[in-house]
Amino acid sequence: MDTCPVPTPEEARYAAILSRAEDVMHDEIAKAIARAFETAASELGAIGLAQDMPAPPEDYFVAVAHQGLFCDLCGAERATLEGGDVSVATAIINNYQGLKDSWAQAGQ
Repeated sequence: MDTCPVPTPEEARYAAILSRAEDVMHDEIAKAIARAFETAASELGAIGLAQDMPAPPEDYFVAVAHQGLFCDLCGAERATLEGGDVSVATAIINNYQGLKDSWAQAGQ
């Protein structure tokens, strides 16, 4: 069985810094999604549409963010979804497929 090498002190510090930065980024993304949902719900309620046409669930805004980030990674235009690099998109999708397969094998 392959084992991971023990990181050097510099590598460990580097990884810790990146981990903290990633945590901050994820927290900010979650806050932005919550704000988008709250803004939509509030503004729809203020004009009387919320009862007949409620704000979409928070997961809608997660999907919007995901699609935007996918476009960014692929070099596509967010507004039109055009112009992306197919090879990058394929690599990302294959990565997600591998993740899904590992969850399926784990019985999740």
